[in-house]
This record gives sequence, C-alpha cells and structure tokens, in this order.
Amino acid sequence: MKLHIKNFRSIKQLDLELAPITVLYGHNGTGKSSVLYAPLTLKNIVVNPDQNLSEFFNYGFTSLGEFSEVVFDHNQNNELELGISLETASVNLLDHEGADYGGYDVEIDYRFACLSNSIGSFKFKTLLHDWDGGTRVSIDLMCVATPPDQESNRELISEVKSGKTFVWNGVATNEVAIGHGDVPHDVADGAMKMLNLPTEELERVAFVPLGRGFYQPLYSLQKVSPMMATEQEVTSMLASDEHLEYKIGRYMEQILDRDFRVRNRIGSKNFSLNSIDRRTGMGASLVNEGFGVNQLVYMLAKVLHPDSGIVCIEEPEIHLHPTAIRRLARTLADIVQEEPTKHLIISTHSEQFILSLLALVAEDTYSPDNLAIYHVTKKGKESEFQRQQVNENGQVEGGLATFMEGELEDMKAFLGV
Repeated sequence: MKLHIKNFRSIKQLDLELAPITVLYGHNGTGKSSVLYAPLTLKNIVVNPDQNLSEFFNYGFTSLGEFSEVVFDHNQNNELELGISLETASVNLLDHEGADYGGYDVEIDYRFACLSNSIGSFKFKTLLHDWDGGTRVSIDLMCVATPPDQESNRELISEVKSGKTFVWNGVATNEVAIGHGDVPHDVADGAMKMLNLPTEELERVAFVPLGRGFYQPLYSLQKVSPMMATEQEVTSMLASDEHLEYKIGRYMEQILDRDFRVRNRIGSKNFSLNSIDRRTGMGASLVNEGFGVNQLVYMLAKVLHPDSGIVCIEEPEIHLHPTAIRRLARTLADIVQEEPTKHLIISTHSEQFILSLLALVAEDTYSPDNLAIYHVTKKGKESEFQRQQVNENGQVEGGLATFMEGELEDMKAFLGV
C-alpha cells in the first residue's frame, strides 16, 4: 500500500510506502502530521463528497482552514493531490462453465486533485492482468470539475479489450453494463470489486488525535458519524459493542494491569466508562484516572474497532511511563499480526516506543518487512522523508538520528567536553 501526497501543507511530493506499522519521527514542525491528515482527508471526500472544498479539510475535532492554508507554499496555483494505491494478492477467476481466466495481479491507484477553489478532479487508475495472457482489463478514469454526486453518473469506459463498460461516479463503481466482448460475468464482477477497494479502504480510516480522552463521568448514547470525531461518538460506539469492550479490557490488562468496563446506570439512559485496578480491585470512572489511562482507552477503541483499517495515531506515548510505552508498542504489534487488515501510521517523539518495536524484530517475534521507519526533516519549506531500513537484528540504517543529537549534547555536558 502506498500513500501519495502532492502540494499538501509542507509536503511538495511524496510517495510513501506503508507497512502494517509505519512510524514517522523527527523534530517538531517537520511535516509528520501532514501524512496522518492525508488519508483522513481522502476519507472525508469519500464519505461526503457533496461539500465545499474547505470542508474536506475539516475533520470535526479540528479544521485546517481554507485551500490557501493547506496548499504547499500557500500558492493557490499549485494542484493539491492526495491518493492511495493498493496491491491485492493475485486471485483466480473462473467463468460459469469452469474456464480458467488466470490469476489477476491487481494494482489500483485512487487520487483526488483540486486547484484553487474548484473541486478539480477525481482520478482512478487500475490495471488487472493475468499470468497466462488471457483476459485483460485496463481502466483509466477521470472525473473533472464537480463532486461525484452533484450530477448524474458519468459513464467512463474501460479499455475496449475488456468488452465491459464500468459506470463510475467518482467514488464507487456501481454497475457493470455488458459490452460487446466475451468477458465472462465472474471476471467483470471481480474487476468491479477490485475497483471499489480503494474507497472501501478509505472508509475504514480512523484517526487518534493528540486531543483525545474522556472528560465526563456520565454519557448517553448519540448517533455515530462515519468520521467518529467527537468524544461522545467514541463513547457511544463503546457502549454499543460489548466485544470491543472486552478486547480493550484484555489489552489494558497487558499494558497497565487494569481492566476496562462500560457500566450502565440502572433507571437511566446514562452509562459510565470505568477502569479497575486489578491489584487492588478499586475502580473509578476514566475522568478520575490518570490521563495516561484515559487516553489509552480512547486510542485502543479506535485501533480495535472492527470497521477500522488504516489507523493514524498522533504520539501514542503521551502521558505514559516508559514501561507502559514498551508494552504499548508490543500490544500494537500483536494487534496488526492478529488482524492483518489493519495498518497503523504513527507519529512519535518517543525513542522508547521505536526501540521497543525494534526489540520485537531482534527477538524474531515481528518481521522487519512489516515495519517502516521514516526520519522526517525539513529543508527550507519542504518536508523530506527518508526511509531507514530495519534488518533482522532490529538495527536501523543510519541510527535514530534526532534522538542521538540530544543524547550527545548531554554526554558532552557530563564529560565536560
């Protein structure tokens, strides 16, 4: 999976390879959060395309402002483009009479572009090809100037070789009309499912912001929006899913030796979110716990939610003791291994968090192929991202540069150099 960003905030051009766990680290103000906001912006477009341009950058918990505020160098003549590319495992497709049409190796690229105060274009490219030289489906679609649901569906034609016409509205492929070729229905249906993969993946984006946690002793159920941006929406989601509650309790025990429970108040529609110290048996509402405990429940709720796929997390280490940070890193690694459809994109200032992930690699309990570490720097106005390869011993190419700078300064002070 790749994330494509062009002219967004301090990022001029970036094609970022994502792993099940992708970690971004670097000095303050280098552009790490821009990577996290990119998939959230794409989700905002997919779940509600009928918005003004500036609303695509309003996420509920924060708003980045007008187009001029988010475009690179504040130059409104720049085209801002965000996209996601997926590579799916090859699959074999058969027609109804059992003819084998080969294994399809699929690459799908979905991008949204905008210029100044116009919506710009939705771009969608995909290539399906088989191993045996049989049926091929190649599609290159573009929808210009208007959000996809403000006009009737536009028919955008796949390459004539496919013999099929895909009706695409800028967000999803809704129909397949039979064309003049001899492509079997199963192949066409498979192609349509592949075309819908990017939007389905973007609908599953979740975000864990710095401003997180629970600030009330009692809550009541509220409607949960697709963006799930507010504290009240997260609490309602927790109260509506007992299996999610149990999973959070399991991981809270691993990290902080505490349990988690949603407790209904008899005779009212209210409920509370409680934490129980397993050593003493004492419980308290989360608002009366330390904030490290409080924010951890919020984070796990977003990560473990069954509809979450790509989860963007800002500084998971906040308000946590180094021992808890170590356990959290191990817990997140366990989660992505148990639920392989999840991808975590994490910005951090914690050396302990990264070292804990590297220790898992060194222990041979987590594959280096499933961990991507990027050192983020700023050169002038532009963010730069350097991937640092991780070997099987948990060693990082080039070392953890920004953390070593501070440690060297302290060592000089101690040694009187």
